[in-house]
Amino acid sequence: MKSILFIILLFGKLTEDKPHFFLFDQKNIKEISRIEAELKSKKRETKRVTVSDDFFPGATKYYLEYPISFEREDKEFNPFPVVEYYYTSKDSLVRLIVYNWDKARIFDNLFDLQKELKNESKRQNEYNKKYDELLKKLTEKLGKSISGDGEINEINQGQKSYVERNNKWIRGNCTVELNMIFSTDNRLMGTYRIRTKIYWD
Repeated sequence: MKSILFIILLFGKLTEDKPHFFLFDQKNIKEISRIEAELKSKKRETKRVTVSDDFFPGATKYYLEYPISFEREDKEFNPFPVVEYYYTSKDSLVRLIVYNWDKARIFDNLFDLQKELKNESKRQNEYNKKYDELLKKLTEKLGKSISGDGEINEINQGQKSYVERNNKWIRGNCTVELNMIFSTDNRLMGTYRIRTKIYWD
């Protein structure tokens, strides 16, 4: 009986220690490589990326180092997510995490990207399904969003037309935003992206 109880407790401990897809607790950048290794992620080359106050409210308040990026495996949806961790050098605290499902984050070559995006406009249902999946995960963890209802909003701006979906949560000093932009005008190379931002201020 004691052996069975020990196995149950051990299994519970191992399950509890496995990192979740989204990171809601602020971590030191030194912990990130371990977390991503446990998720079997592939580290990407560090590239220069800067963010504005529109993107992250603390952009001018904090000096953010170039992000450390990882590719996450996703067998159910293409593109796979690319995760970027922005941190401050002074204390090594992660201030902003960006999860992108966006082929523009994967293909550096414009020609290759154009080929990949050629038929992307036909996949709106797939992107909506992925958004719904992420919205469900975040709602289960954080409760109902404080703004944005996740509904599909059609936007027309001159020659550009797209659909947008938004949700936002705040938990203490942690803000979580879920957003989707999907171009509906096939004449230009459009934007097809789902993004989750998690940041602390």
